[in-house]
Amino acid sequence: MSASQNGHEPCARALIEARANINATLEGGETALIFASQTGHEPCARALIEAGANINATLEGGETALIFASLFGHEPCARALIEAGANINATEDRGKTALMAASLIGHEPCARALIEAGANINATLEGGETALIFASQFGHESCARALIEAGAKR
Repeated sequence: MSASQNGHEPCARALIEARANINATLEGGETALIFASQTGHEPCARALIEAGANINATLEGGETALIFASLFGHEPCARALIEAGANINATEDRGKTALMAASLIGHEPCARALIEAGANINATLEGGETALIFASQFGHESCARALIEAGAKR
């Protein structure tokens, strides 16, 4: 896990070749792929995906690698996960999606990647919040425009 978290792709590949458990989890559910996606190490993420890592693994709170990649603006990791078939509409325990996470923080490239992949642009939290509301609330005009252009309800 440390190799992937710190972006040491050659070490990650060596561990994969040595048949290390690529889906091993820490106490909170963290996996090597979640760490690689959270820290933006796309070569490590791709190596793990190619080796068969669980692309939809979740932390105890329901967060996925795709939610973390989107939250931290790591578009290459987000795209790798999307291309591999990660659930683009997965929600964490409070209902937040990867698109909401990208919009909340203002990561337009991640938001656009998710929109292009068919993410639910109108997913709603219990309190009525949507990706468009988050983008607008925090002044992320480019994300708001991308959502509006895609047909998000206003």
